Amino acid sequence: MKKHIFRKVITALLSSVSFCAILDALWFISHAAKRDHHGFSFSFTDLLFIYLIYATPVYLVVGVTISMLLDWWREQRMQKHHGNSKSPFIAVFMYAAAGAILHDLYLLYVTNGYMYGTTLMQNTYGLFGAVAAMLYWAVDRLLAIAFQDETHN
Repeated sequence: MKKHIFRKVITALLSSVSFCAILDALWFISHAAKRDHHGFSFSFTDLLFIYLIYATPVYLVVGVTISMLLDWWREQRMQKHHGNSKSPFIAVFMYAAAGAILHDLYLLYVTNGYMYGTTLMQNTYGLFGAVAAMLYWAVDRLLAIAFQDETHN
Protein backbone atom coordinates (compact mmCIF):
# COMPACT_ATOMS: atom_id res chain seq x y z
CA MET A 1 0.00 0.00 0.00
CA LYS A 2 2.85 2.41 0.81
CA LYS A 3 4.41 1.70 -2.57
CA HIS A 4 1.06 2.42 -4.22
CA ILE A 5 0.63 5.76 -2.43
CA PHE A 6 4.26 6.70 -3.16
CA ARG A 7 3.68 5.97 -6.85
CA LYS A 8 0.53 8.11 -6.85
CA VAL A 9 2.37 11.06 -5.26
CA ILE A 10 5.25 10.77 -7.77
CA THR A 11 2.63 10.55 -10.54
CA ALA A 12 0.97 13.73 -9.27
CA LEU A 13 4.27 15.64 -9.20
CA LEU A 14 5.36 14.48 -12.67
CA SER A 15 1.91 15.11 -14.13
CA SER A 16 1.73 18.56 -12.58
CA VAL A 17 5.07 19.62 -14.02
CA SER A 18 4.27 18.10 -17.42
CA PHE A 19 0.80 19.63 -17.68
CA CYS A 20 1.98 23.05 -16.53
CA ALA A 21 4.88 23.00 -19.00
CA ILE A 22 2.49 22.07 -21.83
CA LEU A 23 0.07 24.85 -20.85
CA ASP A 24 2.93 27.31 -20.61
CA ALA A 25 4.30 26.33 -24.02
CA LEU A 26 0.85 26.62 -25.59
CA TRP A 27 0.39 30.06 -24.03
CA PHE A 28 3.74 31.25 -25.37
CA ILE A 29 3.04 29.86 -28.85
CA SER A 30 -0.41 31.46 -28.99
CA HIS A 31 0.81 34.82 -27.68
CA ALA A 32 4.13 35.05 -29.54
CA ALA A 33 2.91 37.70 -32.00
CA LYS A 34 1.11 39.73 -29.31
CA ARG A 35 4.04 40.23 -26.96
CA ASP A 36 4.79 43.81 -26.06
CA HIS A 37 8.56 44.18 -25.82
CA HIS A 38 8.28 47.60 -24.18
CA GLY A 39 5.96 46.58 -21.38
CA PHE A 40 5.89 43.90 -18.74
CA SER A 41 5.45 40.29 -19.74
CA PHE A 42 5.97 37.02 -17.94
CA SER A 43 8.82 34.72 -18.85
CA PHE A 44 8.31 31.02 -19.49
CA THR A 45 9.68 30.21 -16.03
CA ASP A 46 7.50 32.81 -14.31
CA LEU A 47 4.32 31.40 -15.81
CA LEU A 48 5.44 27.84 -15.18
CA PHE A 49 5.82 28.54 -11.46
CA ILE A 50 2.50 30.39 -11.34
CA TYR A 51 0.79 27.40 -12.95
CA LEU A 52 2.59 25.02 -10.60
CA ILE A 53 1.48 26.99 -7.53
CA TYR A 54 -2.15 26.41 -8.47
CA ALA A 55 -1.96 22.97 -10.08
CA THR A 56 0.38 21.00 -7.82
CA PRO A 57 -1.76 21.12 -4.65
CA VAL A 58 -4.79 20.06 -6.68
CA TYR A 59 -2.89 17.17 -8.26
CA LEU A 60 -1.51 16.10 -4.87
CA VAL A 61 -4.67 16.35 -2.78
CA VAL A 62 -7.54 15.84 -5.19
CA GLY A 63 -5.76 13.88 -7.93
CA VAL A 64 -4.20 11.29 -5.65
CA THR A 65 -7.41 10.86 -3.64
CA ILE A 66 -9.69 10.54 -6.66
CA SER A 67 -7.22 8.27 -8.42
CA MET A 68 -7.10 5.91 -5.47
CA LEU A 69 -10.91 5.93 -5.23
CA LEU A 70 -11.31 5.24 -8.95
CA ASP A 71 -8.74 2.43 -8.82
CA TRP A 72 -10.45 0.94 -5.77
CA TRP A 73 -13.88 1.17 -7.42
CA ARG A 74 -12.55 -0.36 -10.62
CA GLU A 75 -10.90 -3.20 -8.67
CA GLN A 76 -14.19 -3.89 -6.84
CA ARG A 77 -16.02 -3.90 -10.14
CA MET A 78 -13.48 -6.29 -11.69
CA GLN A 79 -13.89 -8.71 -8.76
CA LYS A 80 -17.67 -8.50 -8.94
CA HIS A 81 -17.85 -8.97 -12.72
CA HIS A 82 -14.97 -11.45 -12.96
CA GLY A 83 -12.54 -9.13 -14.72
CA ASN A 84 -14.87 -7.67 -17.35
CA SER A 85 -13.86 -4.05 -16.69
CA LYS A 86 -10.13 -4.42 -17.31
CA SER A 87 -10.29 -2.28 -20.44
CA PRO A 88 -8.09 0.82 -20.26
CA PHE A 89 -10.78 2.76 -22.14
CA ILE A 90 -13.09 2.56 -19.15
CA ALA A 91 -10.33 3.83 -16.86
CA VAL A 92 -9.43 6.69 -19.22
CA PHE A 93 -13.08 7.69 -19.49
CA MET A 94 -13.51 7.59 -15.70
CA TYR A 95 -10.40 9.72 -15.17
CA ALA A 96 -11.41 12.19 -17.92
CA ALA A 97 -14.94 12.58 -16.56
CA ALA A 98 -13.69 13.04 -13.01
CA GLY A 99 -11.06 15.53 -14.19
CA ALA A 100 -13.58 17.62 -16.13
CA ILE A 101 -16.07 17.71 -13.28
CA LEU A 102 -13.47 18.44 -10.61
CA HIS A 103 -11.78 21.12 -12.71
CA ASP A 104 -15.10 22.89 -13.14
CA LEU A 105 -15.75 22.68 -9.40
CA TYR A 106 -12.23 23.97 -8.69
CA LEU A 107 -12.76 26.97 -10.98
CA LEU A 108 -16.11 27.62 -9.37
CA TYR A 109 -14.40 27.70 -5.96
CA VAL A 110 -11.31 29.70 -6.95
CA THR A 111 -13.20 32.39 -8.88
CA ASN A 112 -16.35 32.53 -6.71
CA GLY A 113 -18.35 31.60 -9.79
CA TYR A 114 -16.95 34.40 -11.95
CA MET A 115 -15.68 32.05 -14.68
CA TYR A 116 -19.14 30.58 -15.22
CA GLY A 117 -20.83 33.04 -17.54
CA THR A 118 -21.55 30.69 -20.42
CA THR A 119 -21.88 26.99 -21.04
CA LEU A 120 -19.16 27.19 -23.71
CA MET A 121 -16.68 28.45 -21.12
CA GLN A 122 -17.58 25.58 -18.81
CA ASN A 123 -16.99 23.01 -21.53
CA THR A 124 -13.70 24.58 -22.59
CA TYR A 125 -12.31 24.71 -19.09
CA GLY A 126 -13.61 21.22 -18.31
CA LEU A 127 -11.52 20.00 -21.22
CA PHE A 128 -8.39 21.17 -19.38
CA GLY A 129 -9.40 19.04 -16.41
CA ALA A 130 -10.09 16.03 -18.61
CA VAL A 131 -6.72 16.33 -20.36
CA ALA A 132 -4.93 16.80 -17.04
CA ALA A 133 -6.63 13.70 -15.62
CA MET A 134 -5.81 11.62 -18.71
CA LEU A 135 -2.18 12.74 -18.46
CA TYR A 136 -2.22 11.68 -14.80
CA TRP A 137 -3.62 8.27 -15.80
CA ALA A 138 -0.97 7.78 -18.50
CA VAL A 139 1.91 8.75 -16.19
CA ASP A 140 0.48 6.49 -13.47
CA ARG A 141 0.34 3.52 -15.85
CA LEU A 142 3.91 4.14 -16.99
CA LEU A 143 5.15 4.36 -13.40
CA ALA A 144 3.18 1.23 -12.46
CA ILE A 145 4.97 -0.64 -15.22
CA ALA A 146 8.33 0.86 -14.23
CA PHE A 147 7.79 -0.02 -10.54
CA GLN A 148 6.39 -3.42 -11.57
CA ASP A 149 3.36 -2.75 -9.40
CA GLU A 150 0.80 -5.55 -9.46
CA THR A 151 -2.07 -3.03 -9.29
CA HIS A 152 -1.40 -1.43 -12.69
CA ASN A 153 -4.40 -3.03 -14.45
